[in-house]
Amino acid sequence: MAGRRLGTFELSAELRAQRDRGPNAVGLGPDVKRDRLAARLHLRLPVGAHVALLAQGGWQRLTDDGGGQGFTHHIVSLGLQLRP
Repeated sequence: MAGRRLGTFELSAELRAQRDRGPNAVGLGPDVKRDRLAARLHLRLPVGAHVALLAQGGWQRLTDDGGGQGFTHHIVSLGLQLRP
């Protein structure tokens, strides 16, 4: 994870990689082979003393040797942060 302030913007990025290899957790079937890769980007813009605009984007891919268990998905979210 890395973060930086660019003027009034606060920007952070995250990259995750995970690899699972080994026996199946339930003890049935073949060994598990699973890879996950994920990236996220966060942006925060303060617009007042107690208010900020937030934006987030993300991508994730899972590959699994089990039948039909792999996926790829994207997410985008926008929000408003209120502080007391």
